[in-house]
Amino acid sequence: MLKIRPEQQTILLEAKRKRFVTRLIAHLRRHWTEDVAAMDDAALGEYVVQERVKAEDYGISIEADVVKYVEVSCLLGPSFDNDSAYPWAKTILRHPDWRGRVKAQLLRERAVITLQQQGS
Repeated sequence: MLKIRPEQQTILLEAKRKRFVTRLIAHLRRHWTEDVAAMDDAALGEYVVQERVKAEDYGISIEADVVKYVEVSCLLGPSFDNDSAYPWAKTILRHPDWRGRVKAQLLRERAVITLQQQGS
């Protein structure tokens, strides 16, 4: 039976996170071109890592949901979760009964509504 030691698990997890950051950078460059144009890949990588950590702090850990969180951050700014202009974000993110998937979906939906209202 194969046994993976804790230090090996740590290395594997870090490699998985790096691959995720690389994929998310490519995704943001492709779909959020204007929002991330001012950042080089190193800065964008740092941004993605910081936002991933924040998402995980709110219980959002599945990669697809972290992507949604980061996209909302690109739309509204990296401090959207504490911005008084978006009080709904705090309500969603701190809801004790909602799983990460629900939080990420609600954030995306609310961000789209907010931007539509701002554009009218």
